[in-house]
Order: sequence, then C-alpha cells, then structure tokens
Amino acid sequence: LYDASNIIDILGTEMAYLKVTYGFIESFCKDTLGMNDFEKYKIYMYLIVWIFINVPLSLLKNISKLQYASLVATFMVCVVIFLIAGETPFFIRQNMNNGGENFKLFKPLTITGLIDCFGCYMYSFATHNALLQIMNELVKPSLRRGKKIIIRSSIFEYFFYSLIGYAGYLSTLDKTPDVFLNRENLKNFNPDYLIIASKLIIALSLLCMIPIRWNLLRDSAKSVVRKNELPFLWDFLMTLIGLGLVNVLVYFTNIMQIIDFIGGLCTVMLSFIVPVFDYAKTFTGEKYSVKRTFGYMVFVIFAIAGIAATVKSIYDFF
Repeated sequence: LYDASNIIDILGTEMAYLKVTYGFIESFCKDTLGMNDFEKYKIYMYLIVWIFINVPLSLLKNISKLQYASLVATFMVCVVIFLIAGETPFFIRQNMNNGGENFKLFKPLTITGLIDCFGCYMYSFATHNALLQIMNELVKPSLRRGKKIIIRSSIFEYFFYSLIGYAGYLSTLDKTPDVFLNRENLKNFNPDYLIIASKLIIALSLLCMIPIRWNLLRDSAKSVVRKNELPFLWDFLMTLIGLGLVNVLVYFTNIMQIIDFIGGLCTVMLSFIVPVFDYAKTFTGEKYSVKRTFGYMVFVIFAIAGIAATVKSIYDFF
C-alpha cells in the first residue's frame, strides 16, 4: 500500500517540478528574450526536456552526484528569500505611490485558508522529507535513529517552510502568487536580473532532482512487482513512457487538478498514517504511556485535517 501510494505521489511531485520549471523557462523567454509568441514553440521545449534531459538522467544507476543539484536548489531558495525580502520596501512604496488601491496588509483569516495552508505543509513534508527512504538507507536502523530523523527533519522543515512563506508574503502582501518567484516585476527592478538568474538556476536544479525522485519510484515499482532488479528494457520503457505521460499531463494543465486530488489522498497516507502506525508497531514502552498517547493524538488531529484538505480539494474541483 505504501509503495503504491509512493508511486502516485512521486508522479505528482514530478509534475509539480516540471510545471514550475516550464513556467520559469517560459517567463524567461517572454520577459528577457522578448518571445511573446512562445506558445507555438512550447511543445518543442517539452519534447527537448523529456527526451534529452528527463529520460537520460533518470536511467542513471548511480545518481549520487545529482545530490549537489539538490543542495544548489536549497541554497538558491535561501538566496531568493533574502532577495525578495530585501525588495519588500520597494514593493510597498510602489503600491502606495499608486494610491494603494486594493492593497491590503493582511488577508482575513478563514477556515478554508487554514485548510489550504495545512494541505501545503502536508505536501511539503510528504515530498521533501523522504522520511521512510532515509530510514531504509540507515546502515544500522534503530528506533532511536528513526525518532531522531523524525524530530530533526520536522523541526527543520517547519522552520524552513515558514521562513519561505513569510518572506514571500511580506514581499508581495495580498498579491502573493502560489510560486512567489512569479510575483509581478517591480518598476525599479525591471528587468530584475537577480530574480531571473534565480529562476533559471532553480529550474535546472529541479530538472536534476526529477531523476532522484524517479529513482525512488523505481524502487517502489520493483517492490510492487516483487523483483529485486528490472531488466534494462523494462526500465527504459517504464522511464520513457512514464516521464512522457508526466510531460503530457503537465502540458494539458487542466488535468493537473485531478492529479492534485489523487496526490492529496496519497499525502495523507504517506505523511501521517504510515509513519504513525510504524511508530506504534515498533514502540517498546508501556502501552498507555504519555508519549504513545500523545503520538496517537497528533495522528488523529493531522489525519482529520488531511481529510478536510482532501474534501476541500474535491469541492474546489467541482
């Protein structure tokens, strides 16, 4: 069940990476190169990335060197946080000089907004922690090391994603887009070469991180079919067809809503249900201890919130 959920979730992650990457490349071509008619060339960009980047890198057996791309992406996100936060005063001044129409310092807090926010956090934990994979990679796995990974990674990611969210919001306030690098250009920073360079570096980093996720998908696929190793031909066909399908779905963006919904169901499973029951299964202390009771309370709260986020995604879809 975990491997099946993992396969679907990783496919959704690949689509999210490609969607952001293609968006950055498209904005670069339009804003910097002046290719306003980029729409008719878009299909060629998808084909080039799929055939010459996605597939060759994903067929690599030793992808350890691609870890540097992941480190570069993390570093660039930190750089972008400081860049956008540094532009905040200019953004506020520009909007105030325009009369401040429709410019609100804070959006009203709503239940649906909180559910959306919680869903984003759940997705980030599911797709970036790789918690269970890390535990499988431990040379000498133990409950103590597993707890250490869970606690440290949770605290780090909560802090890191909060920092990203606040930096993006404080720089654009009520005009903050879903991907805050796509916020409107400032008049005093147009073209903003630092942001443009950041987009390109992050796009290249994401293209290198896709094979890392695909390698995890390959492991889950082997587990589902109960094979230690897949023949190269099957591996090649799975990679070619799978990544081709991912690119097709990203090209027709309206299908992304369906994938978002399916991914939401898998996120609840991967983020909370599997880890908590794994913890309960390996727990060696007293049956009704405070730690065990607290763990189940957290599980129930997060599971309810995850289901609420999924129900809301169904409502938004229809």
